[in-house]
Amino acid sequence: MRIRHLLLGGLVLAAASCGGVPAEQVTGSLNHLLGEKKAPAGVPKDQWDAAQALYQARAGKPLWIDDEKPNGKARALVDAIASADKEGLRSTDYDLAGLRAALRQTYDSGKVTADKLAALELRLTGLYLEYGSDMLVGRVDPQLINDGFLAKTRRKTADSILLAAAAEEKFADMIGELRPRSEQYQALLDGLQRYRAIADSGGWKEIPGGAIRPGERSGRILLLRARLAATGDLGSGDGDSLYDDALNDAVNHFRARHNLPAGTGVDKATLAALNVPVERRVEQIELNLDRLRWVPNDFGDRYVLVNIPEYQLHAFEDGKEVLTMRVVVGKDYEHATPVFADTISEVIFHPDWNVPRSIATKEIVPEVQKDKDYLAEHGYEVVDRDHPSVPLDPDDVDWDADTADFHYLIRQGPGERNALGNIKFLFPNRFAVYMHATPATGLFKQRERAASHGCVRLEQ
Repeated sequence: MRIRHLLLGGLVLAAASCGGVPAEQVTGSLNHLLGEKKAPAGVPKDQWDAAQALYQARAGKPLWIDDEKPNGKARALVDAIASADKEGLRSTDYDLAGLRAALRQTYDSGKVTADKLAALELRLTGLYLEYGSDMLVGRVDPQLINDGFLAKTRRKTADSILLAAAAEEKFADMIGELRPRSEQYQALLDGLQRYRAIADSGGWKEIPGGAIRPGERSGRILLLRARLAATGDLGSGDGDSLYDDALNDAVNHFRARHNLPAGTGVDKATLAALNVPVERRVEQIELNLDRLRWVPNDFGDRYVLVNIPEYQLHAFEDGKEVLTMRVVVGKDYEHATPVFADTISEVIFHPDWNVPRSIATKEIVPEVQKDKDYLAEHGYEVVDRDHPSVPLDPDDVDWDADTADFHYLIRQGPGERNALGNIKFLFPNRFAVYMHATPATGLFKQRERAASHGCVRLEQ
């Protein structure tokens, strides 16, 4: 008789058996379960096909069970899931309680059987595939909540990573390969740890009242000092109740981190940002960690990143940022710039602008109805869509007809007035958006630059 002690998922078990269960019996029981159409307990329905394919590639050989007990890979898996909160996930989303129950059923019943070991094996695989899917592509399919998201998600799947790592007995790869490798992801993880620590220490108190003026002396200033010190914008919360220049420098440091314009005193927008509860900031970080899981894991050494809410473009070469510029993005809601990743395939200098039908009928036709010279004054010409090579005389077009029957194309030739400026960058996509220059350079002086119909206008 052998006595073994097992620690898994915080559960200590003492199990005894005589003679042991032959490995081929465990494999046989496992293959029997894998032949079922219905997923067994502990394996999500949407992961059952992946689990079956994984074991088919392994010829039915167990991955997590060795010599009648969970091996080191199983313990590392449970440790990773128990620490899922550090990745912005929630360990409570995974059925660790069911695993503990299965462990008791397997080892506390007095007799370990091949069927019980096979069921435990599949439950561990189900946990890995569920956790792995969340780590790889996020907890929610972005297209279910936003049709304007069409990024090519990370190509690897949890089962392929698991199979490759298992073949080389490298469990570290089973977890490590799931994580996004971007610097942004690690920065968010660091921020999540900091803000959770702030929350655990009590967070910060709301600063009441309205705007704060330079030179104000009040109890609110003490709250402001404590608030800024909590997030490192001010070295220490100590000080008197006077709003002085040093405190204003700390406020401007906070503003810069939140894309707010520098100034003197605390205006309403800055006060509103200061008063966002720490719990909300934690939630925002968790959501952005998930968003990073939606996009490709690696963009390569040379890529362009448009940060839509920041209104900035960042270009990278050999992994280093080499260029940044302001951009104008789509207006919120109806014309919001979509989120997607693709390859820049073409650059056109001095482009024509073929005005999209929606812009032509909603914006240009009404102007022509008011002023017949509008097209000429703005460098537009009109052609029949069936014969685009021959410009039409605008007087021959019935501009008062129902726009639903508008079968014309309005286009703007190259030049200083062209809405696309002197260059455009194409990356074919179903949204028909691209990056381009613009003659409307005054927009780049504004802090909030959501003013286009979806395309990205470039400062440089």
